[in-house]
Amino acid sequence: MSIKANASLLRVGTSLIALLAGNSALSQEQTSNTPPTAGNLESVEEVVVTGLRQSIAAAIEAKREASSIVDVVNAEDIGKLPDQNVAETLGRVSGINITRKDGEGSGFTVRGLSLNRIEINGRTFVGPTQDATPALETVNPEILSGIEVTKSPTADLVEGAIGATVNLKTRRPLDGEDILSARAQVVYADIADKTGYRTSGLISKSFGDGTFGALLGLAYARVHAQGEGLTTNGWVRTDAVDANGDGVDDPGLFRPNRISSQIEQRSDNRSTATGALQWRPDDATEVILEGTYSRFKRDRDLAYYQLLLNDNDVAGSTAVLPDGTVSRATLTGITLRPLAYDAPSDLESYNFGLSASREVGRFKFSADTSYSHGEGTENQAGLSTGAPFTYVIVPKTGNTVDVSYDFGANRDFPNYSLSSNFNRDDPSQYRLFSVFDGVARSENRGYDGRFDVTFDADWGVLSSLQAGARYEDIRLQSEDPQSTPGVASLLAVADRNGDGIVSLDELPAVSYNNQLSGGFFSEASGNFPRNFLTGDVLSVAQARADVGLGAPARVPASERSVDQRTPAGYVRANFAGDLFSVPYVANLGVRFVSTKRTARGNSVATGPTGTTVTPTELTKTFSHWLPSGNISFSLTDDVLLRFAASKVVARPALRDVAPGITVSLTNFTASAGSPDLKPIEADQYDATIEWYMADASLLSLALYRKDISTFIISTTSSETIDGYPPTAVNPSGLFQVNRPRNGTGGTVEGFEIGYQHAFKFLPAPFDGFGVLANYTYADSETPILNPLGGGTLPLQNLSRDSYNAVGYYENDLFTVRIAYTYRSKFLANLDSAALGGARYEDEYGQLDATASVSVSEKVKLTFDAVNLNKAITRQYNGTWNRLAASSVNDTRYTLGFTANF
Repeated sequence: MSIKANASLLRVGTSLIALLAGNSALSQEQTSNTPPTAGNLESVEEVVVTGLRQSIAAAIEAKREASSIVDVVNAEDIGKLPDQNVAETLGRVSGINITRKDGEGSGFTVRGLSLNRIEINGRTFVGPTQDATPALETVNPEILSGIEVTKSPTADLVEGAIGATVNLKTRRPLDGEDILSARAQVVYADIADKTGYRTSGLISKSFGDGTFGALLGLAYARVHAQGEGLTTNGWVRTDAVDANGDGVDDPGLFRPNRISSQIEQRSDNRSTATGALQWRPDDATEVILEGTYSRFKRDRDLAYYQLLLNDNDVAGSTAVLPDGTVSRATLTGITLRPLAYDAPSDLESYNFGLSASREVGRFKFSADTSYSHGEGTENQAGLSTGAPFTYVIVPKTGNTVDVSYDFGANRDFPNYSLSSNFNRDDPSQYRLFSVFDGVARSENRGYDGRFDVTFDADWGVLSSLQAGARYEDIRLQSEDPQSTPGVASLLAVADRNGDGIVSLDELPAVSYNNQLSGGFFSEASGNFPRNFLTGDVLSVAQARADVGLGAPARVPASERSVDQRTPAGYVRANFAGDLFSVPYVANLGVRFVSTKRTARGNSVATGPTGTTVTPTELTKTFSHWLPSGNISFSLTDDVLLRFAASKVVARPALRDVAPGITVSLTNFTASAGSPDLKPIEADQYDATIEWYMADASLLSLALYRKDISTFIISTTSSETIDGYPPTAVNPSGLFQVNRPRNGTGGTVEGFEIGYQHAFKFLPAPFDGFGVLANYTYADSETPILNPLGGGTLPLQNLSRDSYNAVGYYENDLFTVRIAYTYRSKFLANLDSAALGGARYEDEYGQLDATASVSVSEKVKLTFDAVNLNKAITRQYNGTWNRLAASSVNDTRYTLGFTANF
């Protein structure tokens, strides 16, 4: 931390203490007021709600009563949105942007930062991915009672976030009245032209005059989807293309690496369960045992009509833009690969928690422990989609293909046409070139325990004292086995007619009958093939056996594990009083945390005598003091002014510090970890003003700044890798290797504006209208150098502008809600200059709608529509003209009912 930042934080803390202590005389008659804990809003009075407007009002009230800067999404509010998973629900909170994979929300950033902590009921939530984070696409929102997003920490809040801490709260049986509810829906996806379904049920019952309760919730979904698009896998910097037709090749130009038309069909099975037992024999004692389980299985059939481009340009065919982009060309002798992938994902996670609390006099003691486990197959390098298997198919010798392409301005898809000396739609014209068979396995676990004490002091302005200790232990284990057999071994097994090649008719486990083709990417204008040869892997097990393969082979360099142990402790003081007749509540505290991280992997070296595998291990220890302060002034009964300052720390993703390397031979890329990565520290400052002008209404402005000591940035470089020598398809032997590293510091700052208003003041029937809107501006200064030159780049995944706009109408009969979410362009990945420059994702906006009609007091019909505007996701390298990827996904329509008994 800089001297200036240290001094600023010290001044804030000193000023708060002086203000509180100096006004004790004014506050001697104040009653004891223990503010709610930001990480545990159960101390905020629960409001039982059934309607959308009441749900919004409850969320606003929770925000108002919180002891720090938080945003809250209430359970009924979640139920009124057409969101498929928790990530999409988070995307409607101010300051949060989501990233999408396979057409739905997957990850998120808060105020441009991905350094966030996800909890479930305030506990560690270990997920099934290769960095041990929760896979939010696997969590069904219907099991939740609410989501809390804490943007300014208190000392008792678990460390690990620079953006925010997101707490997913599941339902508990004594939180409200007994519940017996059910939901059933059919889901139609228009591009896939298939119908699935979603079901859920919840039963919650209390016994013994409300002293004991039990809850069980189940949810299952079987849905289908289809995405279509294009990728170029970056742009190649070349000195071998003639830009002006003078017969001389020109240096420093950029042409597309490939053109790949892609169709992805998905079928998802999502199972979720939650259960809880709650015992509250008296007002001073409570014991809770609870747990959740989720499993997410995704079957993917991928068709890639892939053109591997070259520098064989036809004289006079090229057009070059001022930035060096070869936007138009005719290339001869390219490689056509109609690939059929089978790429399933299987993610499973569960967690259990036990907590107990007891009030004794002026003391409250609480203890909590939990266990969390996640395992699965996901995040395969190169595809980022599950565990892929494919036969690499190319035209038979003598069959040639030429391409003419045009990446003209303002296009979401390039024009391109093919010419060849054979029928490209005839499977008999192709042969087997190689096989790629890989899987990404992970198995992670974590447990934590904490003990907290609160003392109701009631000493003037000092209302209460808190102290506690916590211990967390997380382990990540992952590997990426793969099989990449050579040509000789394939011929020895699969060349059944002895003609020296393996034809498609010798591979019965793959069928090329154009199963996925027809009307391709109708949302994009232009002239490009709408129908092309596609296939389907009928059975992976049989496909392996047909070429003499078993399960993917061990790759020692990809095997990695990380153990991370973090003991921590804190003290916190809570205050309440008046300052110049203005009431306030405040908290000051400090947290100490020590981190011991051990990363293990294998070092692989290839020499004349063979391959040597040497286990490696590196242990790092870090310690941090984390002071924090929050103060809230009640300027009037309806206006709050808040200030907050804190020092925060976030640890690198566990996969980023693991020493392994994962190689993809489909596009000659690799990803590697960096065991020396250091935690990221930041000093952050917040100020908000909140006007609660009416019921279910709020107008707010939030200012924030984060001075960050170091950024973790991704860098890509061309490298050789031991065990992967040059080949005919990769003659240089070079791979584009992506690694994280610590950069120097920078800043993130901006503001958020929120407006929620229920128009009750209007005459009936217009009094049912309401609006929810928020806008976030975010800016950053980073040390990330633009690989194409010209200064530095913004923070990765940070959109400068983002907003949500929701309009709704609700009365006793029906509810209608229309929501639009927008984010401006952002830096998606730091691709090297050799790949065309840093990759950006263009602006994106999505329109969703939901409606319900009450057919009786207990039953409602529901309708949801997602992605009504068929938004196209577009990425580019370096400049807007270098299209990197373009895709579109289904509009999904859901019709069903909910019943509450």
